[in-house]
Amino acid sequence: MWNALEAQLSDEWDFISDVTIPFDDANEFCPDLAVIPRAESDKNLSAYSPDLIELAVEVVSPGSVRNDYEIKDRAYARRGIPHYIGILTLDTGGLPVDPAARA
Repeated sequence: MWNALEAQLSDEWDFISDVTIPFDDANEFCPDLAVIPRAESDKNLSAYSPDLIELAVEVVSPGSVRNDYEIKDRAYARRGIPHYIGILTLDTGGLPVDPAARA
């Protein structure tokens, strides 16, 4: 997903992955991929405010369907995150492959 979106981002934006996003005292999420301002990602923090997220992406596995399509979907919307994508199928055919992994 990162590779597919990277060419579409301007220099003002960057990706973070599996970084803590505290929503409130009881909830924090770690989106599989999120787009935030590059100036913020350059700080290389262990947690970022949800107010910075322009796009959150979750790769949905069979065991996380409810969490990703109901709980996170609603939580991201409540926090005003404008774009959320939950993906069950991701075509990886065009992604780079480590030649050593094929052996």
